[in-house]
Amino acid sequence: MTRSERAGHSVAHLDTGASSSICSPGRRCPRPPARGRCPAYARRVIRDVEVRDAGSKGRGVFASRAFAQGEFIFRRRHSRVLSSDGLDQASEWDRIHLCELGFDRFAVLAPPGCYLNHSCDPNAMRHGVKVFAWRPIAAGDEITIDYRLNAFDGSSWACDCGAENCTGTVEGSFFAMDPERQALLLPHAPSFIRREYRRRRHT
Repeated sequence: MTRSERAGHSVAHLDTGASSSICSPGRRCPRPPARGRCPAYARRVIRDVEVRDAGSKGRGVFASRAFAQGEFIFRRRHSRVLSSDGLDQASEWDRIHLCELGFDRFAVLAPPGCYLNHSCDPNAMRHGVKVFAWRPIAAGDEITIDYRLNAFDGSSWACDCGAENCTGTVEGSFFAMDPERQALLLPHAPSFIRREYRRRRHT
């Protein structure tokens, strides 16, 4: 996640539409639904997760039911892709909901995925656009991820995730994590991070 994605969230509504091609895991809509929304996927997301207040972190995504370790939770979507040259022209909403796709490409995340908060010991993991349970998640728990999975700019920010291993400050780079954690998360990191990891290992 970028510095922008860690900023506070200001939009109060929950838009649970899927992309025009994906209806739900393993199922395609017969035609693109109106305004890019898929009712079947929307009902699933609304039933399984909810966006609500997360205290000092702003808004967060919470489990509406229990999830077993490894279980699919929901599919993250983005509204558009920006290059680094286009960031200055992006709206405030776009800038505070960015996620790195590469060293110079960024996705503007859509709800509910844009409300996922960071944790130094997250209970969920991203793999591509999918979010799955990294460990068992109880109904009512906040669903958290590790922003460092696809971060590279190295900026630091204060963290109040409350995890036992949290030092209070996070350095926003995959490569700032200890080698053991890098190796643990590498299979789920985006391709540009994996390529950089291999480059660094062989230089």
